[in-house]
Amino acid sequence: MPGQSAARVAVDADVGVTGSVTPTRASALPVDANLQVRLLGGFALHRGDAALSIPAAGRRLVALVALRDRGVSRVQAAGVLWGESSDERACGSVRTVLWALRKGGINIIDAAGGTLTLARDIDVDVRVMTSVANGLLAGQVRAQDVNLELFAEDLLPDWYDEWLASDRERLRQLRLNALEAMSASLVSAGQVHAAVQAALCAVASEPLRESANRVLIEAYLAEGNRADALRHFRSFAQLLSRELGLRPTQPLVDLVRAG
Repeated sequence: MPGQSAARVAVDADVGVTGSVTPTRASALPVDANLQVRLLGGFALHRGDAALSIPAAGRRLVALVALRDRGVSRVQAAGVLWGESSDERACGSVRTVLWALRKGGINIIDAAGGTLTLARDIDVDVRVMTSVANGLLAGQVRAQDVNLELFAEDLLPDWYDEWLASDRERLRQLRLNALEAMSASLVSAGQVHAAVQAALCAVASEPLRESANRVLIEAYLAEGNRADALRHFRSFAQLLSRELGLRPTQPLVDLVRAG
């Protein structure tokens, strides 16, 4: 990720109310193609190598719009982010945040026509991860060509907003499925060390997920490390029993015995 820079853009203090600002009517804005939005592992906004600082309300609006590929209406955004306020006050908060972003020279959200959209040619890590993950699962992207770091982080893990729950779980499942597919594909390609690393990433994210543990055991066996495979199976079985009172499925037991 790009490093910090002295050329930080500071937008006025965080906003959650309309205040005395009277924003002008929004129109289509020229896209700043050098902007990069990072949502995996935490929020970050950069222009080239320069980190941009925006208040919490701006970060949340940018994140919401970035996660809605088809855009979100002003009313929907107001309800999601300022649902505890009156409709008038919530919509006013949206206008104020948009005004503050434009005032800071950050042309990232197009608010024309009452729909808030983030231009697709702006670099958004979630969109890249989603595209690559779907390509892996469809067999259209080679696992050897994928950087494992793309699947290393969850969506905004330090945010506790309720509206993020469904997006976080959706992306988490996609990421885990992609890691498992990546590991299996790498085993088939003979790149077993890389396969182990991909499977370890999946297991670290969800230790109780049997499909993730299975691909790791398969990768260990493909590597010729039967002791590691058996050791991991026993560890997984103990964790599963202790946490859920369950046992590994028979197919997994058979895999270990056959290995």
